[in-house]
Order: sequence, then C-alpha cells, then structure tokens
Amino acid sequence: MSIGHELPFLPRGLLRVRAANPEFQQLIRNAEIILAADVRNPRNTWVVFLDPRLQNDDCQNERTAEILTVPVDYETDDAEVLGELCKMLKGPAASIDDPRSISTGLRNPESVLASK
Repeated sequence: MSIGHELPFLPRGLLRVRAANPEFQQLIRNAEIILAADVRNPRNTWVVFLDPRLQNDDCQNERTAEILTVPVDYETDDAEVLGELCKMLKGPAASIDDPRSISTGLRNPESVLASK
C-alpha cells in the first residue's frame, strides 16, 4: 500500500502491520461504522467510515450497526494507513474524510467539535 505524504513526513506506525493481517482486513470489510481512536486519549474518536445505507431513512429501524474502533497514533502515519485501507477494502468513496483530516481532528478535538 503506497501512501503519498503532502504534509511533513510522519514516521511509520504500527497500523501498517495490522493492515497486512487478513483477519484485520475482514474486520474492516464487515464494519458499517469505523472509528479512529487516539491511542493517547481513547475518548477522542473520529468517524472514518459510515456505511451510506445507515443514513437511509428506510434503514433507520432498531437494527444495530457493526462498529469497529481502531487505535490510531496520530504522531505516525496510522491515520493515512487507515484511510487508505478503508478505500481499498470498502471502495473509493469509503473514507468520509481525507485521512490527513483524521490526524488533524485527533490533534485538535476542540476545533472538530466546534465545526459540527
């Protein structure tokens, strides 16, 4: 998986190792909601993927969604790796945000909350 960096180079994170694991890839495929959770503050999360079917009014019943929370070290390239993995396994429209904005959101949770 190649990831181009337009921002200053970030060190490689541990998520690259997990991304190569077929079992982890299956978890990504099965998830309807994927959250990135800051490894330093797990309460600081960012939605990376939301299945479009969940936003459909016809689908909003008592059905539960498969949610996957992935620990992300925002001081590494983990956020970019997660974004690219979602695009690869869920399709090009899978990532609801540019992976760099995941890192930005995790670094600046106050600005993310203010923008919503």
